[in-house]
Amino acid sequence: MHKKRKDFKISDRANRKSNTSPDINGQINIIKTIKSKIKIINIYSDQSHSETLKELNSKLSKFKLNLFPVNSNGSKVLQDMMKNDVIILSNSTLSITSCILSNQLALFQDQLLPKKVEKYFKNIKEIKC
Repeated sequence: MHKKRKDFKISDRANRKSNTSPDINGQINIIKTIKSKIKIINIYSDQSHSETLKELNSKLSKFKLNLFPVNSNGSKVLQDMMKNDVIILSNSTLSITSCILSNQLALFQDQLLPKKVEKYFKNIKEIKC
C-alpha cells in the first residue's frame, strides 16, 4: 500500500484535486476486498510510522504490517515496491512506475493519476468497493 502524505493534500472526495492523496478508507476497503490473499501489508509512506499507525486507527490490526523506513531514498522504495505481488496505488508516479516495471497487479479507488493510465495497462485496475 502506497500512502502519499507529506507533499499532497489528503483527499476529500467532495473536494478532490489532482494532487491529493488517497483516502485511507478507500485503501482499507481494497484490502478488505482481497483479504483472503494477503499475508503481509507493506506500507510505503513519507509520514512517520506513528502518524501512519494513528491514521490506520487499528483498522488493519488483523494483518501483519511492515512499515518501510520513512527516510529511504526513492530508488530503494521503488526496488522494494516492485517485489510485491499487488500494490494499492497512491496518486503517485512512484507507485505507477512500480506496477509498470514489475507488471504487478495495481489496484486503486478514486484516484486521478491511476485513472488516466489505467486504459494503457492491463495490470492497473480500479476497484469499486
